Amino acid sequence: MEKRQELLLKLIVESYIKTAEPVGSNFLVLKSGLDISAPTVRNEMRVLEEQGYLTHPHTSAGRIPTELGYQYYVENLMETNKVKQKTKTKIEDLVKEEKDDVKKVKAFAKLISEETGEAVIVAFDSDNIYYTGISSLFSQPEFRDNQSVTSISNIFDNCENEMGKMFETIDQEINILIGQNNPFGNACGLVATKFGSQGLLIVVGPTRMDYGESVGLLQILKLLNYNPIINNQKLNQVFFIEAVKIVLNTNRKQKNTNLVGNGLWQIIKIYKEKYQSVVANGHV
Repeated sequence: MEKRQELLLKLIVESYIKTAEPVGSNFLVLKSGLDISAPTVRNEMRVLEEQGYLTHPHTSAGRIPTELGYQYYVENLMETNKVKQKTKTKIEDLVKEEKDDVKKVKAFAKLISEETGEAVIVAFDSDNIYYTGISSLFSQPEFRDNQSVTSISNIFDNCENEMGKMFETIDQEINILIGQNNPFGNACGLVATKFGSQGLLIVVGPTRMDYGESVGLLQILKLLNYNPIINNQKLNQVFFIEAVKIVLNTNRKQKNTNLVGNGLWQIIKIYKEKYQSVVANGHV
């Protein structure tokens, strides 16, 4: 895909994630920063539609991403959203105050749901399943008609039956599954990872969900997974190295260099007092 088309696709996906409204050419002319006319943008949108990355509702001249468009976006264009300082503080408080690991994971799941507006499923094993945020998921525009509500309700009704397949599909990295690649069905997307010895955490949303936001939050879960009782006074070199490995492995799988750079930079900022000694000792 040409660079200009990538930029337009990125803008369309990210605008649609925020607004759930089709995106028109005039908006793209203003936001792209490119010296191009609206007819030129419409032509590029037509090409992207012919290639299967965009489609348009019958009632609108604007375009929305297809499943293929989302897939290209998460593999090549998406950036991990920076976790807000307020959210980081909540996580730090949770880690310091909650000593029970099961309660800690449940609280973290609830926090993710509150931050993203999506549902979160936690499976401690194939039979012990906890979920939160279902009402938030049903409030999304995609799930306001009866047919869509029934479709998404089936995910939770059949959750235990599908969980075995999910344990086989999801690995220790952060996985993004969209549409037909999603064992829960093509009406939604998910971001998921394993934690601990046999745990599984899944963020479920519409295909339009903010994948970058969920990846950023799950990266923190992966960091905590290596030392659940970590505190600010006991950060060590091993933890830093494993954190770097998580980001590299996750984003190499997604073939996305933007995620690698942003993820590593966030870790370096958080643990900058450890960075120089780690590098000096030749560990990374």
